[in-house]
Amino acid sequence: AALDISTADFVATCVAEKSELVDELRKLSPAEVLVSESAAWIHDVLSGDAAGARLRIETRPRPRTQLMARLGAADRSFDDAEYAVALQACEMVLGYVVDTQDALPKHLHPPRPYSAKKQLLVDQTTCRHLDLLPEKGGRSAGTLLGVLDDNCTTMGKRLLRSRLKAQSTDV
Repeated sequence: AALDISTADFVATCVAEKSELVDELRKLSPAEVLVSESAAWIHDVLSGDAAGARLRIETRPRPRTQLMARLGAADRSFDDAEYAVALQACEMVLGYVVDTQDALPKHLHPPRPYSAKKQLLVDQTTCRHLDLLPEKGGRSAGTLLGVLDDNCTTMGKRLLRSRLKAQSTDV
């Protein structure tokens, strides 16, 4: 599950392999990563590929739908058994938001499911060679992001960047 609290972009997916999870973390470039105690192995990944992301190991189990129910009805895709872990991840994220913000922000909506397999993973080398995105801390002039970005808000800029990093394969 991933949440951008400023844009209320709340998504969830399921992956079968650790390598797929690593790919998703690369694509999302999160500032913080919450994991259960059983997934503490992700620390090694974060120290290499997603450097800069803070790791928090969640030890308190939460009732599965306690916070999700406050957001309203979730997408029917979450009724599928394969999304059970995704719902637990959503609940963990919402619990963290409540812990740090003292409440769920009113602009949040239920998460939407997405298939990681229907998004093209664009690695850093490809981004650099195709001039899609600037290097970290670099200027966006001369990149596709620089050409397309007429956004007035930071939220719009982040959304455009995330769409360029995770392009749909569903044409």
